Formats: sequence, structure tokens, C-alpha cells
Amino acid sequence: MSSAVQISLALGSVIALMGLMAIVRQLASALQMRPEVQRKLVHIGTGIYALTWPWLFPERWPAYILVGITLIVMLFLRLPNSRLGTTLHGVERQSYGDFLLAISVGLCLFLADGQLFLYVLPIAILTLADAAAALAGSTYGTKFFRVEAGEKSIEGSAVFFVVT
Repeated sequence: MSSAVQISLALGSVIALMGLMAIVRQLASALQMRPEVQRKLVHIGTGIYALTWPWLFPERWPAYILVGITLIVMLFLRLPNSRLGTTLHGVERQSYGDFLLAISVGLCLFLADGQLFLYVLPIAILTLADAAAALAGSTYGTKFFRVEAGEKSIEGSAVFFVVT
């Protein structure tokens, strides 16, 4: 695959991410979705897309460019007048999950060094177990325990364990 095609694919991926966020924002308005549900829908969509990267980018450098561009876009989405940014940042707590997800994907891709399972397994867990745990914990959580950054629910932790 030529360099131009891979760069176009990386740039198109950022546009697709923005499109996903716009769709989730529209759905949220129509269906009265909680901010946490919006964030996790974007999280799941982004994570599932990231699972395709080893096949989508035969050379890794375009994926690293994509991570870099995504981080820059995430900075702009944090600006106070960013309506699209409320899809990710409408929750009451301070969260850096958008940055951490992008960094984790890039780091896993780098560290896997071509061994597919070393990339796919952590990204699948991060995508599916984390989202399921957050949604279960915020919806059904009744028993909580303290962690450094606040509280987690036993119900959400159990769902994380089962999905993993």
C-alpha cells in the first residue's frame, strides 16, 4: 500500500471518528442518553475500529500519525465552546480517558511488535470490558469501594472481570 493511501486512510480515520461523535451526539439528543452512555458509545466504536489497525495499516507509522492527530483533535474538543466535545466531556468528573485510549492503542501497537495477540487482546479488553463495567457500575452499582481517583462499584468490577 502506498504512503499516500496510508496517510489518506489515517486522515480519513480522524474524520470518521468525528463523524461517530456527531452521530452519537444526535442520537443522545433524540434518545435522552446520559453523558456516560455517550462517552462509552464513542469508546466502543473507537476501540473496535482500533482493533482493525494491524490489517488496515501494514506499516505502523501511519497508525502512529493517526494517534498523534487524534491527540491534537482531543485537545481541541476540550475547548469550552466545542459542542462536539460534550459527547466525550459531558460527565461530571474530570476524565482523561480520551487521551489515555489513544495513547494506549499506539503503545500497544508499538509494544506488540507484530505479534497480533499482544495487540488485539489488550485493546479488546480495554474496549469491551471497560465500557461494560462503566455502564453496569453507573446503572446498577450499589456497593462501592474507594480507589485513588474516587469510587468504583463492585457490580461494575464484576462485569469487567466476566467480560475479560
